[in-house]
Amino acid sequence: VENDQGLEDPVRIVKVAVWDYSFIFKQSDVVWTDRAGCWEVDREYDEMNMKVIFENFNLKVRDLSYWLSLRVLRDQTRSFSVPLNNVYVRYDDIDDRREWAASHTHNTDLDYRDRSTFDGIPQPRLRLNYLLRRGSGRGAAPMLQGNPFNSYLSMLASYGWGGLYNIVSSHIQPDIANPYEDGDRASMFNAITHHELGHASHHTIEGESYWFHYRNHIIHNTGYGTFPGFLPGSSPGRVALGEAIGNYTGHIYGGTFFGGEATDFLNNFIPAGLMFDLEDTNSDFVTDPNTGVSTRDNVQGFTRAMIFDALEGTTDIENYGENLRNLHLSSTPTTPANYDDLIEVYDVFN
Repeated sequence: VENDQGLEDPVRIVKVAVWDYSFIFKQSDVVWTDRAGCWEVDREYDEMNMKVIFENFNLKVRDLSYWLSLRVLRDQTRSFSVPLNNVYVRYDDIDDRREWAASHTHNTDLDYRDRSTFDGIPQPRLRLNYLLRRGSGRGAAPMLQGNPFNSYLSMLASYGWGGLYNIVSSHIQPDIANPYEDGDRASMFNAITHHELGHASHHTIEGESYWFHYRNHIIHNTGYGTFPGFLPGSSPGRVALGEAIGNYTGHIYGGTFFGGEATDFLNNFIPAGLMFDLEDTNSDFVTDPNTGVSTRDNVQGFTRAMIFDALEGTTDIENYGENLRNLHLSSTPTTPANYDDLIEVYDVFN
């Protein structure tokens, strides 16, 4: 698959189906590419058909333009004759834009799982449903697979035919959605996937008791909303904590602008820089965007595993800060006073 430099990245651990007919008998094999993007079939073929199917044991990639996302995305069928030791498939970022996006999704999912495992971060669920579509918009991690009653709206719909649809389609509902526009760079597209996978790890820890309210907040406010004008039924504390995690993984694994030193807050309440400030050694000022109160970040030493470990059972920045303090502060060189100052300035609801 083409990268930002016009060179090629291997498409790693993707399914390849191979088949041919001998008279009326079909012979077929299913294999996966390795981490170098190579694959082989042990059976001997004189001629063969093959297609790439964008799935593996970690994910299933769907695209709205392919069977309205009802089926896992498949590439076109390609036919080859002997010699069969030089089969070559390349996805261009213009002519094969859909497959380009699916290939980078495969690679980024594997990259996140590799790096987050090393860092001690809980893994996203297996067989994640990705929904891609060509066009503008923003990524999301609704985590809908296997969960037909996932918000107040879906529960209301259950009183009609919508409830039956929710049930029978729940296995194909998206966990992560990511649009791709013409001109998007692979690095940008992949960084958003890293952000959304941070949410998927958070969902592994907290599950539906957290995500149900998270989704409803976004539905009520047609997005995150902006402090302090949230509509009734909102859960801004959950959104603040959840988006702090997404921005963190987007930055540390995908290099996004948000989630590091450059941006402390989004929408006047999401502490986009909190998790990075818990980890890094840089001492800078953090300012509450609503009150103008500033404090110096003299916190350091929290590991990525510690940051995720403290998420369990917490629903806002205040109780997250208390949990992290109780679990791991003593394992860092940070003083309690400096720690409390940082949590307080990042918690606009205190």
